[in-house]
Amino acid sequence: MNKAAGMIHKVLELTQKNIIPGITTDFLARKAYCALQDEGADPGVIIHVSPEEIVWHGPPGSRILEEGQIVTMDIACSHHGWWADSARTFAVGSIDEKRRELMKAALVGMKEAASAMLVGSNGIPGSEKIARISRRWGVALISEGAGHGIGRRVHEPPSITYDGRPHSPLQAESVYSVEPIFTTGSGEIAISPDGSARTTDGEPSAHYEVTLIIRADGAQVLGFPEWMNREPC
Repeated sequence: MNKAAGMIHKVLELTQKNIIPGITTDFLARKAYCALQDEGADPGVIIHVSPEEIVWHGPPGSRILEEGQIVTMDIACSHHGWWADSARTFAVGSIDEKRRELMKAALVGMKEAASAMLVGSNGIPGSEKIARISRRWGVALISEGAGHGIGRRVHEPPSITYDGRPHSPLQAESVYSVEPIFTTGSGEIAISPDGSARTTDGEPSAHYEVTLIIRADGAQVLGFPEWMNREPC
């Protein structure tokens, strides 16, 4: 799983260089897919590209990225049958202060949520940290968003909630994804027929996701955690 996570983050690093105004979401997905094949990912790679108001599971297609937008790349892949799942939000050219602050809040929120992933935690301490991030940065948590267990399947129980609802206690040596999602709007979403979600008010959303393992002394982020120390934009 560490190998799979490392492949994803390597590809996200490469993908960032291709995010410029005028390209399509399908172009980004195809570049990422080819790179993952070169890295040795198993068949069945999952890639979603979610610009602006698309919250999650944006299907790659003909939508053109425009100057000043933000876009989230969410990739899941396996290596020898073991899965990892990670996401990052990127700027398309120069972005305004609203989107810049949203990206910063989302990165800080993910890191705070990850720091609360401790043996036996039921999610309440992480939810309290997320609530403080929302108040501090003036952004809304999208409450329907949740992390998840991961292993031989990309989605395994439990759902890792961030809105005050408790989840099953976290287990030592188990692996989970962490991915609170934020928006500059109300936080209300609608689900499209293709399974993607979008903000009902058209406001942008942002999120970062990592795969981590719960150790006795805290959570260990898999793959390439050093990117988390950089400014997001």
